[in-house]
Amino acid sequence: MALRIALLSATERASNGALRAEQKLAGRSVLEWQVDLALRLQCERIICLCTAPASELIIAQQRRVEGKGLSFHALRNHLQLTNLVRADDAIFVQLDGLIVDQDALDDDCGADAALQNCIFEISSDHPLSAAYPADFQRIDKDKHWGGVAVLPGECAAALKEMPEDADAVSLLLRIGLQARVVREDVPITLLENNQWVLASDAESLNLRGKALMEANLSQPSWAGPGAVIAAAIVRQTADRWLGAGSEIAAAAAVAGFLVAAILAGIGFAPAGIALASVGAFAASLADSSGRLRRGISLHAAQSALSNWIAPVTTMLSCAVLMIANWEAGAMLVSLSIPLLAIGLSYLAGSTGSKPSQAFWRDNALHLAIFAGAAFFGLLQNALLVFSLGALLQLLLRVRNKKAIM
Repeated sequence: MALRIALLSATERASNGALRAEQKLAGRSVLEWQVDLALRLQCERIICLCTAPASELIIAQQRRVEGKGLSFHALRNHLQLTNLVRADDAIFVQLDGLIVDQDALDDDCGADAALQNCIFEISSDHPLSAAYPADFQRIDKDKHWGGVAVLPGECAAALKEMPEDADAVSLLLRIGLQARVVREDVPITLLENNQWVLASDAESLNLRGKALMEANLSQPSWAGPGAVIAAAIVRQTADRWLGAGSEIAAAAAVAGFLVAAILAGIGFAPAGIALASVGAFAASLADSSGRLRRGISLHAAQSALSNWIAPVTTMLSCAVLMIANWEAGAMLVSLSIPLLAIGLSYLAGSTGSKPSQAFWRDNALHLAIFAGAAFFGLLQNALLVFSLGALLQLLLRVRNKKAIM
């Protein structure tokens, strides 16, 4: 049975002296991004040419790929390559350090159909071919290799006769050209929108990073300032959040709420509610970073955090307010008013315009307001006014809906 085989490399160095494959983009190595693309194209075997097969970078990707039941091979040269590729296999070749948008190759190399043999090319006057002619090799007078190719497995057989120190990727490209593999231009939109980038320097990575942020981290409405600030922080410090950042923020949020409940229970209601507001903001950080991590790669480490962070934050906010509003001999009132306020705000934030939803969903903002009211001894009044506001919002929506019908 024919296999899809990905051929990657981790030998070339960026301008800072480190391997291109080691460079970080949105908290993840360039090699990890390339493996993502290979997995998206459903490659069953991934081969990486490298100088240090036992390096932490290579071992991490080997464990990741093998954990999915696939095979990963780290090779020092191309001599072993011929034993891993059969004539009827398809070889997906990607230039060392090239970062390609996850959706860029779906039409030509889609996972739902057989890989189509193709050599992608760019014009000779493109900045990539002009700046890196040794990487984006010249194909003819007007064209250079674009950094990606799908070649028939039979091309690998010719490598047996080549010198041990020869560049396997360059040799395969030449063999593919001699075999008259179809050539196709890289879509200009990909080249112009930072979706086809070589990890050669910090500027290139920054451009691609900004493009990822814009595509996968939406700008919330300023009606909910807590979510806006959280999204801005994640956007500016993405590298710190895309590992276990969302889980750490979620743990901090839960810890903050627990301490807040204790403070509220021993008579320090304003401080407790203020700390709960900080906990709700940490939950917003966890939610924003989790959504970004899901958006940038289907193969990045994921968690079920986003499924429970919002409802848990709402319940913990309600619990802290119940404790802070507690009055001996008035249990029903003490418990029902915070529950009514938080419940109505949750309903108000589930529908309506984007600014309206943003405001009613912003637990951090609500708790900050209630902390201020508690400081002046007006917590219960603030909860009642807040409840009436949410109820009015819901009634107006029902009225407008009926008017439209």
